[in-house]
Amino acid sequence: MKIAILGYGVVGSGAYEILTKNGYDVKWVLDIRPHSELGSALTANYDDILNDKEVGVVAEAIGGLEPAHTFVVKALKAGKNVVSSNKHLICEYYDELHSLAKENGVTIRFTSAVGGGIPWLYNLRRSTRCD
Repeated sequence: MKIAILGYGVVGSGAYEILTKNGYDVKWVLDIRPHSELGSALTANYDDILNDKEVGVVAEAIGGLEPAHTFVVKALKAGKNVVSSNKHLICEYYDELHSLAKENGVTIRFTSAVGGGIPWLYNLRRSTRCD
């Protein structure tokens, strides 16, 4: 199974580096800016990803609501699993995205979207015992 990453900013480029370093096959990276280091993996055309039967996972790292929402909806409808680090997207459209994933027999994952709050939540819980 091959992976596509939407966005090549801080999160997307970090995901690309970690995935490729660990032997995962990142076939596409969607970005509108040139990145010569990506070679033929770079595309500015989302249809390249949607129409590629080898791509089973789409990692959304664009941020914001649009075009991230539109891209994630299209990926789920195309039968692709989605992973997102986009807290805003997940918060705003959780029910819709979860339903679409279920209807299309795929999954949507977003653990990293809440990972940054884990140390804060743990310390908040600890502080309630210090009264």
